[in-house]
Amino acid sequence: MARPYLTVALIVAGLWVEGSGQPAWAEVDAAQNARNRISLAARQRMLSQRMAKSACLSMVSVDSEVEARRAHEAATSFDAMLVSLADGDAEQGVLKETYPDVRAGLARTAALSSGLTASARQIAAGDLHTVVVWLMVSRNLPTLSEMHATMELMEAHYGTAQIDPGIAAAIVLAGRQGMLSQKMVKELCFLSIGIGGADVREALADTVGVFDTALHRLFRGGKDGALGGKPKPRQRGQLRAVKKSWKPMKQMLEEVVAGGEITDEILLDAARQSEVLLQEADALVLLYTQD
Repeated sequence: MARPYLTVALIVAGLWVEGSGQPAWAEVDAAQNARNRISLAARQRMLSQRMAKSACLSMVSVDSEVEARRAHEAATSFDAMLVSLADGDAEQGVLKETYPDVRAGLARTAALSSGLTASARQIAAGDLHTVVVWLMVSRNLPTLSEMHATMELMEAHYGTAQIDPGIAAAIVLAGRQGMLSQKMVKELCFLSIGIGGADVREALADTVGVFDTALHRLFRGGKDGALGGKPKPRQRGQLRAVKKSWKPMKQMLEEVVAGGEITDEILLDAARQSEVLLQEADALVLLYTQD
């Protein structure tokens, strides 16, 4: 039975099919549902790193008020989007998940991420207790890994039967760029306060390299339909915008990887540049989702 308040909301939004007992978005095009679902899963990967990045920056007083708000918003969005991916969401244009293995993956992600989202909110509120910080540091990568594994299941299901596998792969790769834009600044921040030491510096070098390689792959497109073939004109134009944003950030991070000092100015600059890079990467994902 539909919940009355939800029924009213759907009627107001024009999303209720009279007499059917079901919202109109239950008839959403399968191909668009697949594209939206893969895109939203990619966003979840990004949010797992964004909340950790912003929580860390707020801890070290780099634009702390802004970053605390971003950490809280990212944690809240992550929790809400897990529900949307499982149960469907009219606003996001996704149907209820029906594949048992994907639902199980989303449940595993939820179990892992509960400590991450809670700790990110607590840090955003100014709670820097050791246990809280430990939870944020220890849970962000396992949450990312589980969400990535779940996304691969989605790609396998939805990228073979419902949309072109090359397009699905392009959405996944472009979406990963947004996640990497946040992950590299998180690693920079962790490194600045001594979390992880040489391992984090090595991870940062790897993240920079992965982003750069993926950008070149997207520019090239793929043979035999891989990555949807050569980028369309609008996609290529947006790739140029990503590259333009990436160039100064790459140079700055490579200097740190080589042993350069991490000053407050570098952290602030990296944080601001990562926001621009994320916006450009999100715009690219949207083009692959729509074209």
